[in-house]
Amino acid sequence: MRIKHTAPLAALATVCLLTPPAASLSAQTAPAEKSFGEQVEVNVVNVEVYATDADGRPVNGLQRGDFTLLEDGKPMQIVNFEAVDRTEAAPAAPAATEPAGATPAAAPADVAAVADDRLHLVVFIDNTHVAAAHRTRVLRQLRDFLTRLTAGDEVMIATYDPGLHVRLPFTADREALGRAVDAMERIAADGGAETRARRGALQHVLDIQERAALASAKQGAREDTLSGRAELRGGSTDEAEAPSEADTLCPPEIAEPVKAYAGEARQEILRSITGLTVLVNSLSGLPGRKALLHVSDGLSVTPGEELFQALAEICGGGGTASGVPSADAQTLGVRTYRASQAMLDAQSYGTAKQWNDLAAHASAQRVTLYTLQATGLEAGASAAADMGPEDRLLQAASVASVEKENRRGSLNALASGTGGRAIFDANDLARDIAHIKDDFAHYYSLGYTPPHSGDGRAHNIVIKVQSPGVRVRHRQVYRDKPPLERVVDRTLAALFLGTGDNPLGVTLQLGETAPGSAGSTSSIIPIRVLIPLNNIGLTLHGESYDGKLRIFVATQSAGGGNSAVRQMEVPLHIPMQNSQATMMQSYLYEVKLQLPPGEHRVAIGVRDDITTLVSYLTQKVQVGGGAAK
Repeated sequence: MRIKHTAPLAALATVCLLTPPAASLSAQTAPAEKSFGEQVEVNVVNVEVYATDADGRPVNGLQRGDFTLLEDGKPMQIVNFEAVDRTEAAPAAPAATEPAGATPAAAPADVAAVADDRLHLVVFIDNTHVAAAHRTRVLRQLRDFLTRLTAGDEVMIATYDPGLHVRLPFTADREALGRAVDAMERIAADGGAETRARRGALQHVLDIQERAALASAKQGAREDTLSGRAELRGGSTDEAEAPSEADTLCPPEIAEPVKAYAGEARQEILRSITGLTVLVNSLSGLPGRKALLHVSDGLSVTPGEELFQALAEICGGGGTASGVPSADAQTLGVRTYRASQAMLDAQSYGTAKQWNDLAAHASAQRVTLYTLQATGLEAGASAAADMGPEDRLLQAASVASVEKENRRGSLNALASGTGGRAIFDANDLARDIAHIKDDFAHYYSLGYTPPHSGDGRAHNIVIKVQSPGVRVRHRQVYRDKPPLERVVDRTLAALFLGTGDNPLGVTLQLGETAPGSAGSTSSIIPIRVLIPLNNIGLTLHGESYDGKLRIFVATQSAGGGNSAVRQMEVPLHIPMQNSQATMMQSYLYEVKLQLPPGEHRVAIGVRDDITTLVSYLTQKVQVGGGAAK
């Protein structure tokens, strides 16, 4: 997407005479003045706490006084407390019983007593890192669970394949959800591509080593021949040709296929992380509780590390068991690839920081992540007679364990960092599904008012419970977002999820399509944003009424690509002369988007800086085949 800030665009950002709504000047300005002078926003941070015993079963009956909540190491007063049991016919009332002798401080009168406990659950399937058979087995077991969630809870299905695609927007329609789950089986899953690429890289390594072994053998035979001839002539064996370093095992180029594979795998994993981050950002704009169930075969924390471990086996003298020519490169010439270098090279492809950052980011957005490794419990493969050396090398204990821990590490980081659960080695998911149900149905909601507002910083949260034997899980980070960042998140929520309010009464219209730049297949699509002036807050400055709007724009293509959210500031100056008639009109701001052919979704956020009211709208745009529509 490209927003064209051109002269025609600026000229169109003016008051346009449209059909006036029936409203007087005094009726418009009074609410704006009241909102500007009297609006008070109370910032309450709600934290869901899952308390379990040693067997993972929920612990009920805890009271406010059993918990201690710290932000950045400092104790915070718990102003809201609720023990939630969503299995009952009606929501549980906030617990009022306190330990004997306790006298909790009164909560502020304007703080809501009960947190919103609606659940928005996203089932996120990474089709680039899951095998189709694994995905089918998991989804068939999840189907009944998803279609039997508490009434009012909504579920969305999204995939990454590649690019983020919303397959089913949030819905409480259980029949539609069941059909969407069934339809997932017909979508391609490419989890086998990574396995094929890894095997191909290892085969290339073995080919290089095999050629080096043949060259080394020829060189050795040649040296023996020269040595024998020298002895027959009565000369010194020193006359024999010195061995060539190019003919030794583990030449430097043996690592190149592994480096190429690791680099490509890392880029694909970073793209998956980006897709998850965008989805988390969009969820942060939703009210209530948010959870994301991530389904994959696992994504490596250090892509290619298992192949670097295989190199360490080959070039450290440990590859003979697999039938691969090997040598201790430490004893060979200078120009060799050594086992110690392999593990150093592996770390340059690590993504641990990105996974930890994503977990902290999701935690700050109040999104709990549940991760499910779809491979299930895999039995070790037997050593078949026709198994090649690359297969035996990949199944070596040292190599296989590196791959296994790498794939688990990312999923563990996401779950533990957000208070969720990670599921491994489960062919039958019944027990793990029951634990997730317990999390959704039984938890404690703790609210506190932080001593800051909109500072944009991340703050660490620690919750302790005094009851012995009780374990707690919760999100560990809270980010105090500035107001404009919250608008960006809500704009993304409108883009991906189709959610949003419209208190300003904004309407959108499509303008006339124009050709894009020369040689481009794109088109210029004008989006006309109309805001009734009688809904906008204005202040009197001298001889005019002044205000300021902010327009936020984001787009998404049918292929899953999305633009960043762009922001434009729009100052308003309305002369007092004839202001009553002017206020009965609408303000037009036109945004010109350059879009390629295909279907697009456009999200618009309009914020009134005086009243702080924000409207969010979406518009589908079909580009190509005539005028946009």
